[in-house]
Amino acid sequence: MAVIELETALEKKDFELLSNLGMTAANNGIWLWLVGGSVRDIILGSQINDFDLTSEAPAEDLGKLLIASHHGLIKSKSQFKTQKLVFDSTIIDLATTRKETYAKPGALPVISWGSLEEDLIRRDFSINSMAVSLHPDNFGILVDKNYGQQDINNRLIRILHPSSFLDDPTRLFRAVRYQIRLGFDIENQTLGLINQSSPFIAGISAARLRREIELILHEENSVEILMEATRLEILSHVNPLFKTSLLKNPLIQSIQRGCKGNVLLGVLGSVLPEKEILNLKKRLGVTKKQAKILDDINYLKKIESIFTAPLDANHLYSMLLATDREAILVIASTTSNPMVARNLDRYLAGNLLRMPLSGAELIELGLKPGPEIGMMQRELRCAMIDRIILDKRDAVLFVLTKLEESLN
Repeated sequence: MAVIELETALEKKDFELLSNLGMTAANNGIWLWLVGGSVRDIILGSQINDFDLTSEAPAEDLGKLLIASHHGLIKSKSQFKTQKLVFDSTIIDLATTRKETYAKPGALPVISWGSLEEDLIRRDFSINSMAVSLHPDNFGILVDKNYGQQDINNRLIRILHPSSFLDDPTRLFRAVRYQIRLGFDIENQTLGLINQSSPFIAGISAARLRREIELILHEENSVEILMEATRLEILSHVNPLFKTSLLKNPLIQSIQRGCKGNVLLGVLGSVLPEKEILNLKKRLGVTKKQAKILDDINYLKKIESIFTAPLDANHLYSMLLATDREAILVIASTTSNPMVARNLDRYLAGNLLRMPLSGAELIELGLKPGPEIGMMQRELRCAMIDRIILDKRDAVLFVLTKLEESLN
């Protein structure tokens, strides 16, 4: 029977906390287990940001016992009766072992109490289906009936049963996320089931689908994940135009800019015509911020030809002032025209420039409080972008000249 040496694998404070939590649970007749991704990351030697614990006791009752005994606090609770506990700087996700059933593909699971074995078999992939005992009688013993450690050694992503993707199609996205994040391969049977199961993405709610896309967009290797999800024809079930032929070049170009998060969502939207952008917004149930970015990308695509000639800062501001910065960055990153990119980059850089004169200093120079200040600040910024102003002295002379001109 395999033993995981937690003392050598964890920081001292985390090892001591888990040992003490396991002891407290045992003293109350409860077996506490470290489970899921925490076990996977310990075996891989990866950084662990929080710990997943489970027992057959109700999580609410056990959580109260643990925080009372070890000076913790309950940070949050979930609809699945899990609890997020905090002990100093260590975060513990505590759950009760459970079974899950699915009414239809993409639906949230119906949960009921289950044994540890049933809890592990319900999980997404073998590498996430292991448990390590925290009970002092068999501390560190690995429970691995689904051969997760073997799959880690063989660097494989493998589902636990043929209906896994049917039960929860969000696992299709997770499979590719883990594949790229860990540098693993997807096991052959699992790969075949990805191809068969992708149409069930249609059954995922907008909120859950957006959550999966957002998780990808914030991964370290987000572009590579999107490219692989496109190659496997997973993303084409989010929008039929998300194909390698359309997305490959924009995604490659976005790597050079380090695009992440909503900017990368905008890169996806940049390949779509206006009607499909509307469909994407609806399918993902996007936030107001995301909707603004996608709408502004559509606006910029319509006027992109204007930026193919050199433009001064006033022209750039008149066209871009109300446009979301991240939408501008998307077009600057993905355009095939160097002049378009240069114009948009000048505008973006100008917005980051520190103003040489404050509002109070402009009033001291003779401007009236109110709209005149904002108008002058815009003129100053435009002059800085066009390199008419290089320092504070230039800015003062610029303002005084403008004031003198207004009197004539």
